[in-house]
Amino acid sequence: MKGKVRALIKKDLLDVLRDPKVYIGFFLPLLIFAAFGFISAVTAPPSTVPLSVYVTKNWSLLDSYLYSQGVKITSQPFNSDAIISYTNSSNFISLNVTFNMKDINQIYYAKAEALNYVLNNFQSYYRNYLLKKSGITDFQVVSNPVNFSFITNINNITYSLNPLYIFEMTQVEEFVAPTILFALCIGMAEMSATLITVEQEEKTFEMLLSMPIKRYEILISKIVSSFVISILSSIFYLVGLVIFSNEYLSLLGAVQTGPLISVNTLIFMIFLVLLMISTIFSSSLGILIGLLSKDLRIANVYLGIITVPILIPTLFFIAGGSLSYVSGPFKILLLLLPPTYAIEITRAFITRYLTGYWILGIFVGLIETALILYISSFIINGERLRMLKNNKVKSDKES
Repeated sequence: MKGKVRALIKKDLLDVLRDPKVYIGFFLPLLIFAAFGFISAVTAPPSTVPLSVYVTKNWSLLDSYLYSQGVKITSQPFNSDAIISYTNSSNFISLNVTFNMKDINQIYYAKAEALNYVLNNFQSYYRNYLLKKSGITDFQVVSNPVNFSFITNINNITYSLNPLYIFEMTQVEEFVAPTILFALCIGMAEMSATLITVEQEEKTFEMLLSMPIKRYEILISKIVSSFVISILSSIFYLVGLVIFSNEYLSLLGAVQTGPLISVNTLIFMIFLVLLMISTIFSSSLGILIGLLSKDLRIANVYLGIITVPILIPTLFFIAGGSLSYVSGPFKILLLLLPPTYAIEITRAFITRYLTGYWILGIFVGLIETALILYISSFIINGERLRMLKNNKVKSDKES
């Protein structure tokens, strides 16, 4: 059995990889992500920009503060980035700012950010100035009477972070994990459907059915072949994503945006199991589509239907959804889709807490995959009987 399946897998891989043009599809994600990372870094707003300001009235306090912040005070308003006029009524200052733009681009965006930052800080600077001028000895306490710090506890794991920052960190998992899983599952479905459909178009499927090979051996070989090719393609996606991240962060100054969180080994292993089950489930759908299609054109039409059970959990988690608060028929639908569980468990990388859905995910994925393959085996058996019947009729006519 092992020898037959191994031979079938080798045949499928050679059929797909024999044309050198196929490798372009593998390297394409690498180039796309690298180019996207470079373009994103180039078009990102610069961290520092020269900012020139024209002040309509001479006010030494404002002028000195702007100068201390690296802002150039110009004597010509038409050469300035902003014109600032102010009115003073009993120490109550009103600033009127005219921001000059010749275009809409990232440079002016950075200048606008820098100007807002300087003026907002000047507000607290002037407040402290007035408090000190009024004779209050401990003016810093009056200006900032409340200091606070956050400690966020997630299932007895403590982070010295604002809980809002935790949510910002999880946005990576909510976008990257569903996107990668979607690409991997769709790639698996397309590859397995293609392997079956191409054999039907080239009439080699009939030859395969006439050989002493069991139905499940054919199905296993198609799943393994599509899995190997899809994993190979996904590696280039991941490498491209790393290049994109490194280029983007390096050109932005490589600012560390959050603490490094070590991933629990058990959670990571369960994630890999659920990921494998999701991709095999998608591959079984592709096999079913390939058996129901007579050519690639029809298979491509049916593949649009396959994207639905993969796209639903993808969009749900990208939008910030969670199985813990959704209920009703929609939750039942999500629980019936194996890709849901692989995405859901990625949040445990931060929370370190397994909700128990992963156990259900393993059973759902395996049962649904087995059911689809069982239906596919009957289609293969039907094709074999039809072929034998046609051969018998043909031999009867010849005799």
